[in-house]
Amino acid sequence: IDAFEEKEGHFSALANTEQVALMKKSLFLPLDGQGRASYRYKPNIRILHASVWNGLGVTTLHVPYDEGLLAHLAKLKVYYQELMFETDEFGFRKTDFTLDSKTPAILFLGDSFTEGVNVPAERTFTNFMGHFLKQAKTPVLPINMGVTGYGVRDMAALLKFHKSKFNAKIVVANLFPNDVSKDFLKALQEGGVPEERYETLLAELSELKQVALESQVSLVISLIPVKEQLRLKDDSGYFQRRVKLWCVDNDIPCLDPLSFFKALGEEEIYFSWDIHFSQKGHRRYAEFLALELKETLQKAHLQSPKAQP
Repeated sequence: IDAFEEKEGHFSALANTEQVALMKKSLFLPLDGQGRASYRYKPNIRILHASVWNGLGVTTLHVPYDEGLLAHLAKLKVYYQELMFETDEFGFRKTDFTLDSKTPAILFLGDSFTEGVNVPAERTFTNFMGHFLKQAKTPVLPINMGVTGYGVRDMAALLKFHKSKFNAKIVVANLFPNDVSKDFLKALQEGGVPEERYETLLAELSELKQVALESQVSLVISLIPVKEQLRLKDDSGYFQRRVKLWCVDNDIPCLDPLSFFKALGEEEIYFSWDIHFSQKGHRRYAEFLALELKETLQKAHLQSPKAQP
């Protein structure tokens, strides 16, 4: 992690105070990222969010949870207090579902969109998917493997690291145009990003495909739109077109929720003050995924030993 920070200067997705609290190297473990330094969350992290009176004004705290901290907070005037962020024993953001090694599982790889920054764990699209599957009597376990700042190569590394720990049937890699450029708006325009950036991205997708094959899990690519795309008449961006062409060439299912999102409207999907999904947006994205993956999920359930007659 030290070497990564020295080289990069910072993690790539710092955008707001909540993420700044999370992007501390003390919360991460190093991970071999397919020959490149990467990182994963430590297991059993708990981050406390509290607003307290400091004598002059209200101070917002984002600090690792510690029993000793509560005694200090008890001496202060506390306006608001909650556990903002938790990871489970694997370092994944928690859901309402208990992880095990036998139940068929669907893995969600991605960055801050998948992790679910600015929303409670129970309001992430991964958790919504779990409840939709439960209502449909399709016992497939949802696992949130999203990590803020991740790119495709990091996703491949995390999948490889955890591949033997679950009965994974499907892995959905959620991509965003910042996977090819930090200036993600330029990535929507042809010529906006140097071609070598796309060559790197497509090579990373091939690495992810290989890890999925080795893990005996079906890979699905899903392309999260930029909020500004919902205001445009064109239903595609250059980033989406390039990834879709790769998916066609490699026989990988590719999902594009742009039209689905446009029909609902920007206010239904994104925060007004941030690029990420709102709580409603997470639910809507989960609805899209549930519809698009219905047949694949049913097959995953039927292939489970528990589902055999």
